[in-house]
Amino acid sequence: MFEISGGIRIYDDSYNSNPHALETALKSLAALPAARKVAVLADMLELGAEEKEFHRQAGEAAARAGWDVLVAVGPLAGLIAEGAAAAGMSAAAIHRFPDAAAAAAVIPHLVRDGDLVLVKGSRGMRTETIVDKLKAIGKE
Repeated sequence: MFEISGGIRIYDDSYNSNPHALETALKSLAALPAARKVAVLADMLELGAEEKEFHRQAGEAAARAGWDVLVAVGPLAGLIAEGAAAAGMSAAAIHRFPDAAAAAAVIPHLVRDGDLVLVKGSRGMRTETIVDKLKAIGKE
């Protein structure tokens, strides 16, 4: 975890993602104090026949753990957004993007001072581009 301008803390787990690791990260990081908790969740790849259900469950887990904002990145992450909405997360708190580049272009406008941001997705989703954009906040 590292901190950037405005006291924004970033937990960068861009390298890999699977249902168990994602749920663990969502639950454990939700316990940390922050103005808001922002989950930037990208597709989990290579999950097989149950991939759609795993993504829906991830969204449900984010909502139940108390994350304030969800940024869903990728086609399968749309199911994360659906799961979060079904579990009670406000539609206004859910942002969907087709890929990491689109999310990276908007992420500086979504985060606020004091936020805790989790960035997690399979390596093939290139979520490190989102982290790079977050690192640039306050340096422009």
